Amino acid sequence: MKDKSMKYFVVDLYAHGAEHSLFIEAFIDFFNKKDCVFLLNDVHEKLLKDEQRNNIGFLLKESKIKNKSLRLINREIIKLFWFTLLIPYILVTRRKVCLLGASNLQVFFLSFLSFLKPSIVMHGQAEALSTNAERLSKASKLFRYGFKKLSKAGAKFLFLSKHIEKNIIYLGDNYFIKHPLPASKKLSVPREVQGHPLKLAMVGLLRDDKKNCNLIYELSLNNDTELWAIGRAHNDFIVDYHSNVKFKLWNAVYTDEEFEREIANIDGFIYLFDKSQYKMTASATALDAIIHQKLVFTLKNEAVESLLESYPHVITADNTEELSLLINSFEAKNIVIDNEKLQKNYILSEGNIDTKIVEEWIE
Repeated sequence: MKDKSMKYFVVDLYAHGAEHSLFIEAFIDFFNKKDCVFLLNDVHEKLLKDEQRNNIGFLLKESKIKNKSLRLINREIIKLFWFTLLIPYILVTRRKVCLLGASNLQVFFLSFLSFLKPSIVMHGQAEALSTNAERLSKASKLFRYGFKKLSKAGAKFLFLSKHIEKNIIYLGDNYFIKHPLPASKKLSVPREVQGHPLKLAMVGLLRDDKKNCNLIYELSLNNDTELWAIGRAHNDFIVDYHSNVKFKLWNAVYTDEEFEREIANIDGFIYLFDKSQYKMTASATALDAIIHQKLVFTLKNEAVESLLESYPHVITADNTEELSLLINSFEAKNIVIDNEKLQKNYILSEGNIDTKIVEEWIE
């Protein structure tokens, strides 16, 4: 049974600046009424409510770090060093360590601190848990070693998509939930799809290696559809201004306000991941469709389908040819989208089955 007197030390060693803000805010909501001390960067600290202002903070203010090398050193070494200095405090105050993010190297190092028996959230590095050893990078091998050692020592791992349970090859104290959203993303005003013309977009970080974004040029759409690419282009994404795709691109990190302004008239989002991608991680970008009340047109992918299984506005296809046909034949008549189901399916509050799973993970 849950000990209501338990105290927690909640830390994110990995996220730089505003990275993972949706996820961090969702867990701040979850820990709202618990006895917590936080170790968050200065950007995420602003997400804390007034009654949660017990944030220790890191040595360096990440909002001020612009140099990429210093950012890497801070993420991998300085933040980890600062955390280790706080271990005596954690032990003396008998706080349970809940780690919201850690890099490959940090997980490896934490395996030598297994006496903490932390509860750890898994992110992109978890792909190493389903990959053949000979295909892993050195960093991924360090992560996998750390994961196995921590698992044997009693650490608990939380994965942010339920499809991962059937793909993971390592047994242990593993927990699986849908990638959560904060309560602030619940909207009270439904949105009506216009569809004259139907405006569809790929959004976020546009990259080909993990998202197959270059497949957008394989879509053959009629004149009733506008196709957009909105976000920041990775160096492997082809920006073809001679194609039928329209672009709104930023060279640097953009604000939520800028993004929301550009997608205001977009009817739906397109996801082109193939079946082999995101086997062990969540496709958090798919959450944008729920948050902003958009239609979804996607190639079949376990992560997207798992995350959006309760979302009624999803159309899937096996390939770009089939997806093109489905889009061309789509009728956007009398479609009203709201995200009222967030409370039950994505927000870690009473009524969401995942809330109980997270409670078990932090025991």
